[in-house]
Amino acid sequence: MGESTRVYYYADFTLPEEGTSFASPIIAGLSACLWQALPQYSASEIMQIIRENSHCYNFPNSTLGYGIPDFYHAYISQVGINNHNPLRLSVYPNPATDKIHLTDLDGSIRLINIYNAAGQLVLQQAVNGNPLIEINVTSLSKGFYVGTAIMDGNQTASFKFLK
Repeated sequence: MGESTRVYYYADFTLPEEGTSFASPIIAGLSACLWQALPQYSASEIMQIIRENSHCYNFPNSTLGYGIPDFYHAYISQVGINNHNPLRLSVYPNPATDKIHLTDLDGSIRLINIYNAAGQLVLQQAVNGNPLIEINVTSLSKGFYVGTAIMDGNQTASFKFLK
């Protein structure tokens, strides 16, 4: 993971670099992404899923440990490629003024959380399974927001909008 890692330098200049100092943040970032995709698991469970999907898992050693993790396989090992249905969710208008509308064709959303650019929860709204959801955002200041839709079975989907 630390070989030929593109490293940013000034003036939009990048070079390939090598070393564990580059590999560690890459693995940490990928681990965080996996945990975001699988929020129902604890930190210990996410670490075990990553280990189980590494190339030396069956024969760990003192040089490579469990080896190089395959995050795609770690993800599909938990959701299953055949039963993964991305949420069909649309958000409008974007940019928003005083309301946003979400369409949830499956009617499976139960809770909406909206976070500001600093990652702070700024709005939360329970949803009753209606396929058309209206959220009043007049109390939010202008800026970029990320929303999380929590569905039946604790699955999540994210959306973004500007106000």
